[in-house]
Parts: sequence; structure tokens; C-alpha cells
Amino acid sequence: MSGIDTATVTLTLGQLQELQTKIVALEKEIADARRTIDSGRLGDPESSARALSTTLTDSLAVVRFAVANLDPLTVRGWPYDELRRVGAAIATLPGVSDFVRELSNTLVEFANRAEGWEQARAEGKEQERLASENSRKGAFSMIPEDN
Repeated sequence: MSGIDTATVTLTLGQLQELQTKIVALEKEIADARRTIDSGRLGDPESSARALSTTLTDSLAVVRFAVANLDPLTVRGWPYDELRRVGAAIATLPGVSDFVRELSNTLVEFANRAEGWEQARAEGKEQERLASENSRKGAFSMIPEDN
């Protein structure tokens, strides 16, 4: 490669100070731009936390409604793995109420029940599953149980 390996530049003291001032101003501008980008990505951490908390609370209301009204006996395709993870996760969140901790257990138990129904459907054993649930509840069943 050919080119200049060294060069001598002559500046006055005023010109050097002006370049140094411009460098400092550009470094400040870059730092400000980075802060703006970061705050745009993350937003205000406090308001983000509030928004996430509100979203979680609202989502739990929807989940409670679904669990109370969409029995896995009659509704196929429950996302039981996800429901189980939600149930397990909310119990470990800091500052949750006793109600939420109790809801956690309910969600995990419901997820286990939904999984049992999905497995019974996959194996063609829905009637046996129904008889089993009814017998646990003390209901009378006309379906003979295998001994």
C-alpha cells in the first residue's frame, strides 16, 4: 500500500482549543443520544413496572374467569403447560397477596386436571376419566370400572 505514513499539521492554539471544544460537544451529544435510545427502548422503568403489574393483574382476572367457566371436560386444547408455569411463577413474585398465592395453587391444580383430560382424549378414555372424576366427587356412575 502506498500512502502517507506521517504528516505534520500546524495549528494555532486557538484552533486546537476549538477542535477540543468540538470533540467534547460531540462526545456529550453522543452520550445524550445513547440515553435517549436507551430510554426509548426501556421507557421509564417505574412506569414500565407499573404497566407490567397492571397487565399481570388484568391477565389474572381473565385467567380466573377462564378457569371458572371453561371446564377441561367440555373445552379441548387448554394450554395446561403455560397455565402451570403461570401458576408456579406468580407464587414467587415479590409483594403478591395471599389471594394470588392461593390462586397459584388453583391454577396448577387446574392445569394438571386439563392435562389429564387431554391425555384421556388422546387415549380414547374420556368415559373412564369422567367416571373417575365423578366417583371422586361421590357421584353415581353407570360405567363399570376395570378392576
